[in-house]
Amino acid sequence: MKRLVTHRRARAARGALSGAIIAAAVALTAMPAAAEPHIGGMVRSSTAMNVDEDLDLELIRNVQTLRLDLSARVGSADMVATPVLDVTADGVVDIDVREAWVELFFPSADVRIGKQQIVWGEADGAFITDIVSPRDLTDFILPDFDEIRIGVPAARIDLYAGPFTAQAVWVPEFVPNRMPPPGSYWSRTPDFSGMPIEPSIDPTPQLPDRTLENSEVYGKLSYFSAAVNAEIMAAWAWDSEPVLSLEPAFSDQGVPESVEGTPTYERMFVTGGSFSTTLGPLVWRNEAALYFDRSFNTTDPFTDNAIAEHTQLHYLTGLDWSLAGADMSAQWIVNGILDHDDELIREQWEHTATARARRGFFGDRLTAELFSYIGIDPWDTLLRPALTWAPDDGVELSLGADIFLGDEEGRFGYFGDNNLVTAEARFYF
Repeated sequence: MKRLVTHRRARAARGALSGAIIAAAVALTAMPAAAEPHIGGMVRSSTAMNVDEDLDLELIRNVQTLRLDLSARVGSADMVATPVLDVTADGVVDIDVREAWVELFFPSADVRIGKQQIVWGEADGAFITDIVSPRDLTDFILPDFDEIRIGVPAARIDLYAGPFTAQAVWVPEFVPNRMPPPGSYWSRTPDFSGMPIEPSIDPTPQLPDRTLENSEVYGKLSYFSAAVNAEIMAAWAWDSEPVLSLEPAFSDQGVPESVEGTPTYERMFVTGGSFSTTLGPLVWRNEAALYFDRSFNTTDPFTDNAIAEHTQLHYLTGLDWSLAGADMSAQWIVNGILDHDDELIREQWEHTATARARRGFFGDRLTAELFSYIGIDPWDTLLRPALTWAPDDGVELSLGADIFLGDEEGRFGYFGDNNLVTAEARFYF
């Protein structure tokens, strides 16, 4: 039931599983005669223009994309590779391999090894238990969800027993979120107004050492039936969102003179789950996670590097239904720190609502959609209307907008000057 809702850098496969990742890509270009190959993909032209309050337009993004979907079946194994090539208007070329894995099938189990995207949970437009694959946030949260997730080098096993599925994932090398670089269109200046000294920030994050003890482990148990879908999960992982580790410098007289900050990544234990069921014409979805010992910044740069560990609750409840031929959904998301104290920079509770309406016309050749995030206290919102026309099979033309409103202290209102008009042409083959 989960809906999968862009700058990319060339990444070399590293770590213990790099050989399997490379082998998957090579095998697809040199497959044995017994293989069942498939080559598909997409060509896309994407343009985004900023619209200021005087309705003047400024070109923000013009990217041409080629994505290949390569797969092959060899006996009881599948091989998949998804290379992506982006070319910007100024001639910058970015190459990435979004996924490259080999999957082996057994009577009651599947084993997948390689770079892969892993999707968990029931949320629409939010990440709660869906924490295995990090996110590419260089373009904020605007790309489609199948593109915003970053593949991770992982070994994954799925075990099947009737309506139950158990999944275990081992990620030998931590991969963080990709954040907007400082000064970029979607970067956000940290608020240090509560600190006695404003830190100077090193833009280069400090990553965990590449050791076995720094690998990540995830587990999930799922139950699927005609009435209920349910999952429980647990993870011993690195937080893909960095915190600032602050180091004060003192004069010979012991007076603080400066503070230097370095983005760092900290460990946490996560447990949670999700379930969905039908209530007459409605689909009711719920998802929750507890993040134990999650690190947050404090306003005191002189104690424990301005980092404190707290327990965070992230919860969502939502409904899906149909109305007058349109698919509708609404969600309420709560994000809070259970053992909050006044020294933390962020507030104890954050509330966000989402709403989606989507309807097809002319045999679904034309699709109209509106998705919105609504932040509560401070009030702000992101509106995302879009029209998509499919004049022929394999061709999609879309026109949309990203409209930021509300308090500039909010998650979306901060980007009130970043309103966009977007246009895309996609050709699938």
